[in-house]
This record gives sequence, C-alpha cells and structure tokens, in this order.
Amino acid sequence: MPLLETFEQPNIKTLRIQVVEIIRRAILRGEFKPGDRIVEADIAKHLGISRGPIREAMRQLEQESLVTYHPHKGCFVTTLSAQDAWEIYTLRAELEAFSLQMSGGRVGEESLIIMESLAGKMVERAEANDVESMVGIDLEFHSLICRASGHKRLYQTWSSLNSHIWALFFTVTNAKVVNLVEAARRHFDIVQALRTGEKERACESVREHYLQTARRLLQVLSEKSG
Repeated sequence: MPLLETFEQPNIKTLRIQVVEIIRRAILRGEFKPGDRIVEADIAKHLGISRGPIREAMRQLEQESLVTYHPHKGCFVTTLSAQDAWEIYTLRAELEAFSLQMSGGRVGEESLIIMESLAGKMVERAEANDVESMVGIDLEFHSLICRASGHKRLYQTWSSLNSHIWALFFTVTNAKVVNLVEAARRHFDIVQALRTGEKERACESVREHYLQTARRLLQVLSEKSG
C-alpha cells in the first residue's frame, strides 16, 4: 500500500489535522488513484491510533470532494467526470468575471499588492510540486477577486465551490493536463490586467485563465472515459 510509506506519526494535539494532511497529500501525489478505496482500519493500524480521528479526517476530505462515501462500501477517492470539471471551472470563471463587472474591474491597490505576492508564492509552490500549498494560495488569490464586488451572495456561491477545488487540482495534476508552473504564472497576467483598470480586459483575463485549463481538462477526461 504506497500511501503507508509516506505516513509520519502525528502529534496527538493535532491528530485529526495531521491525518487529513497525510491522506490529502497522498491523494494529490497520486499515491491513491481515482476510485481507490481508503480503508480506515489499515490507516489506523499503521499509525497506531484509534479509528476516531481517521473517521473525522475522512469526513473533512469528503467535504473537500477528495473522497466519496458509498453506504455499506466505504470511502473511495473521488472520480470527477469531464462534465463535472467543465461546470466547476466555467461557473467559477463567470462568478469572478461578474464580480469584476460589478466593481468596474477594480479590486483596490492593497488587494493588488497582496495578489502579486500570492502569485509569486504560487509559482514557488508549483516549482516545488507542492500542490497542497498551491491550492490554498490559489483560493486566497481568487477570493480577493470575488470580494471586490461586495456582493455577499455571489461570494457565498463562489465559496460553495471551493470544496471541489482540491479534487480538481488533484485531477489536473495527475492527468498532467497543465504545467503547474505555467498555470501559477498566469496569475501575474490577471494582476497586470487588473492594474490597467480596464474592466473588460480584467474579466477576459480571469475567464481565459479558467477556460484554458477547463478546455484541456475536458479533452483529456473525455478521451479517458471514451
């Protein structure tokens, strides 16, 4: 079982958090493949801990859409369809573009400075192939775009899709759909477009960022399913 080779003994104070990180990292690295069953008893035995923290960790990973629970069968690594991926990417693209439409293409100078810094960190994490950290930074970057409009329900809708982003990054990474470093660098293009203050250019930059990956992902997943 490849996953167990990467396990480290968790500190008791952060047991559930560390178990989540261990399993999530193993999934993002492809040590668990789409459709693989994750057996709580095997993990608990290897770590020398009870199944309680494992069960709690699996619930969180289910909320992140990285695993899917099937009654009477157990938890399995989520398999996203081409349609799932296309819908999530295109919806996020339109929500962020709509936020920029409402804000006139502006997010504020303070946010731009933060976003530029986040883009740099994202490139660093991509170069280190640290997908887990990259996802967190990516969410922080795009949240600033959605907050720009001040539209609470828009932001809530956008946030509701975040649980799927872990699974999407996992799919993108393991399907080798995009070069992670190139994808990270595209965030500098978004910052540059926002700095111009041109609403339509900013909206198009955000849309193209998502759609470039979505088109390729749709193609790859469709070919695999076919």
